[in-house]
Amino acid sequence: MEKNLRISKMIDKKLWVIVICCALNAMILFVLCFTPTDSGQVTKKAVFSNLNTSNTSSYSYPVQNLSQDDYHQLINLKNFTFTILNKPCNGSSPILLVLVHSNPKHFATRKVLRTTWGKNSLQVKVLFMLGLVKSHRLKVQIEKENEEFGDLIQGSFLDTYRNMTYKHVMVFKYAIYHCPQAKYILKTDDDIFVNMPLMLNFLTEDLLPFGGSRMIFCTLEENSPVVRKTGSKWRVSFTEYPAEKYPTYCLGWVILYSPNVVFDLYKEAQKTDYFWIDDVHITGILVEKIHLTRVDVNKLVLSDNAFHRLAQYKGPFLYGPPNMKNREIKDLWEYMLDTKLCFNVICVLIFFVLCITSTESRQVTKKTVYNLYTKPSSYSYPVQTLPRDDYHQLNNLKNFTFTILNKPCNGTNPILLVLVHSNPTHFENRKVLRTTWGKNSLQVKVLFMLGLVKNHRLKVQIEKENEEFGDLVQGSFLDTYRNLTYKHVMVLKYAIYHCPQAKYILKTDDDIFVNMPLMLNFLTKDLSPFGGARMIFCSVLKKLSVSRNGRSKWSVTFQEYSGKWYPNYCQGWGILYSPDVVFDLYREAQKTNFFWIDDALITGTLAEKIHLTHVDIRGLMLSRNVLRQPAQFKKPFLYGPYNLQNSEIKALWEYVKGHEKPVSLLKYIA
Repeated sequence: MEKNLRISKMIDKKLWVIVICCALNAMILFVLCFTPTDSGQVTKKAVFSNLNTSNTSSYSYPVQNLSQDDYHQLINLKNFTFTILNKPCNGSSPILLVLVHSNPKHFATRKVLRTTWGKNSLQVKVLFMLGLVKSHRLKVQIEKENEEFGDLIQGSFLDTYRNMTYKHVMVFKYAIYHCPQAKYILKTDDDIFVNMPLMLNFLTEDLLPFGGSRMIFCTLEENSPVVRKTGSKWRVSFTEYPAEKYPTYCLGWVILYSPNVVFDLYKEAQKTDYFWIDDVHITGILVEKIHLTRVDVNKLVLSDNAFHRLAQYKGPFLYGPPNMKNREIKDLWEYMLDTKLCFNVICVLIFFVLCITSTESRQVTKKTVYNLYTKPSSYSYPVQTLPRDDYHQLNNLKNFTFTILNKPCNGTNPILLVLVHSNPTHFENRKVLRTTWGKNSLQVKVLFMLGLVKNHRLKVQIEKENEEFGDLVQGSFLDTYRNLTYKHVMVLKYAIYHCPQAKYILKTDDDIFVNMPLMLNFLTKDLSPFGGARMIFCSVLKKLSVSRNGRSKWSVTFQEYSGKWYPNYCQGWGILYSPDVVFDLYREAQKTNFFWIDDALITGTLAEKIHLTHVDIRGLMLSRNVLRQPAQFKKPFLYGPYNLQNSEIKALWEYVKGHEKPVSLLKYIA
């Protein structure tokens, strides 16, 4: 009886241990999922990544977009080579590629890592990244080490502290060219402990074994002043970096990347002036340039205090503290093996599900979507990166001009720029919009986008209308249904060149009703008056098949579009963009073959190409069923149904004027 009682008590204790572990896991994951972590400018809302939900992830490094001599270029080094090159990924598909910055002299450190957390396996490939050495004896030792272990990578630059940026970009180059099948890339240092069992669990269970995108997990350094003190290891001259503070950046001792982030940062690094503090340069300056949001994993780093009191530490950890000694790494590994720390996968997964939102496509689970600025944004359209003749190019039109051009944004800072696709013959539609929701103000600028017309009388009428109202923009292409892509790209071009100060851009049609009072409240209260990034709000069409019916208005030939399905895309009647998305889509559109279904091309194919996530606002659209009695519509609405009659737009405006009540709309967004 006593024996049974003792066993029962032991079981009770074990159950309590499991419960505590689950609770701790849940608490830490809660912090990770819901704590905003990036720079002062970004973010109130969603932060990091998309996860691939099948092994058929369409992402592959687009090396064809790089220059022909890219492989032998490393930033400003034009004759770069891998002087030692091993390719353990060949014939395998690892979950994780670990590339370790290692001092060439650290033979003992590499040996410790090989026998502890850094063992190579089918799931994990670990390589040590070195530069060249001057000492012949050291060179021979390194070659001997490589013969024995086959896990060194060496680049043709001297291994010095001021050359760390070369090594970091070499990490990217290796991943892109020699291990493209890895689902995640971990860049770390050789004095770091990685809890590899838990790391694999994190990648395959908390995240997904098929990888993801827009992902950079690290510990963040914020508001770091630039050191000017002579004699300091980190001293930087004003010529090297003129600002007083660095942007928020990742501490370089451990950074987890998704492949597309590796490529985007690599591409930027290859064409950006060299700066020797690699963490600041790559995960600060370049990350800001590509509008990436970092996720702070500081809560999953074992502190020095906890390391020295492991028996009392009850939480999970992915990494040991930085700057560990070899003996400490071995001790921590032994501790891990001896204790088999309780990390109940099911408990972690149950909680982590709370962090995941609905899936948008067959391949991608949309975890987080867009960023919001919490103070005046430093973003400006990087037009200097476009070709010199870009202004006079519109997709495949080489001599494009604005035949009618108005610039109401000059000298103002509007919250919203509204660019309305309008049929040239729709004089009455434009008149109705000007007297209802489309009135110009300090906060809102509204312009009507037209193409050329053949009819001389119509041309004269348009010129007269423009003289009276000054709100038309016309491009040098014929205004036809099959030319709508030109008009959509012209929308993006106008925003970039003629209203760069607008915080948001709304592309819409002239038969649409926009609840402008609520729209402004939504932008300035629910979102941010300073704008945001990675933002495309629209009504999303999913899994739409390509029409091959020759009599259909939307019939497409196999030569025009070879796929059976379109990617998810926005219905073009109402699309809200952030400026960075306008620029990224424009840049892609300018170098992409013309396809006449503008919504599918720009917000589908091109949005997918730049790894953009749509936010579906279908829940904020007034249904046609209640159009005649909007008072019966219990939810607030941003838009009326599409294809409205002018009388319906006027009636809705009268209704809205009498029911102006600012409410939050976020809960109605999918």
